[in-house]
Amino acid sequence: MTIAGQIRLLLKALEPWAAANAGSVKVANDKPHLFQLLGASPGVPIHIRAERETICASCEENLSGRCRKCGCGVRAQWIRKTHLATERCPLEPPKWTEWR
Repeated sequence: MTIAGQIRLLLKALEPWAAANAGSVKVANDKPHLFQLLGASPGVPIHIRAERETICASCEENLSGRCRKCGCGVRAQWIRKTHLATERCPLEPPKWTEWR
């Protein structure tokens, strides 16, 4: 399943909770921030993000700013795995791995 598909499922699952907690919900600035608010995955420092984005931007699987293997965006307004500490490149072997 693509990251976009996972986000759709996550948002659908959160609808009842959001309705029950209207008015007391923190608003995310963007999708990586949403993941952080939900505790799904911590973000990485900016220098790690930039390093990962550089690797992805020059990758042969990058097709017009989108990874052909996992579907995430490379410097796009889509969810970027490069921002999340628990994610890794989908290639074998990966070009970058989880950050701890």
